[in-house]
Amino acid sequence: MLIEVNEFQTNDPGNEYLWDGVAWATVSVIERGASGSDAEVFRKEIRVTYPDGTGYGPEEISRQGVASVLLKRLIDRTAWLFFEHDEPNALEY
Repeated sequence: MLIEVNEFQTNDPGNEYLWDGVAWATVSVIERGASGSDAEVFRKEIRVTYPDGTGYGPEEISRQGVASVLLKRLIDRTAWLFFEHDEPNALEY
C-alpha cells in the first residue's frame, strides 16, 4: 500500500487571514509480481477540506486545529478503504 500526500495546506497561498484547508492524497495498492515487477491493482484519490464554512480565521481556529482536523479527515477516509463494511460510508466530509 502506498499513500502519497499530494497537497496539504491550511490556507490559500498569500491569504493568512482566512482558513481554507485542503488535504489531497492518492492511495494505491501495489501487487508484487512473481518476476519482481510491480503492478498497481487499486488507486483512489481522496480530497478533504476544513473548515466546512467560510470566514474562519486565526481568532476562531488555530492553525494547529485546522491541520489536526484535516489530518484526521484524511486518515478516516483512507482507513475506510481497507475495512469491509456492510453499512454505507456515513462520513459527511
